[in-house]
Amino acid sequence: MPFYKDATGRGIELPSAYQLANALLDSAFVKSIQAMEADLTGEVVTVVTDGWTDINGLAVVNYVVAAGMKTYFLESVYTDSQSHDTEFLVRDARRVISKYKFLNVGAIVTENTAANKAML
Repeated sequence: MPFYKDATGRGIELPSAYQLANALLDSAFVKSIQAMEADLTGEVVTVVTDGWTDINGLAVVNYVVAAGMKTYFLESVYTDSQSHDTEFLVRDARRVISKYKFLNVGAIVTENTAANKAML
């Protein structure tokens, strides 16, 4: 018997990989967004962006929201061959802000690159 079945007790049915990757993950995501919305209601937030390259050399832009001592990860966007130019960064920041309609955005903080400076 695998150790995890013994540790959880006999007769307990563990979720399948499919359940974890679909219904349970979707449910956890919805709950996390609801908790973030409840926690940030009435707060003025700052959206923070950070572009980087992952271990496979793929370009990524991360979006995080901060309000006082609270910080929440919003999403990562793989940008493929899309250049991180000013036009793209403005369009994508607007997309993220409009996706999370409950956020009261007061500022955007970006990296110190020419394209990021120009977007502001």
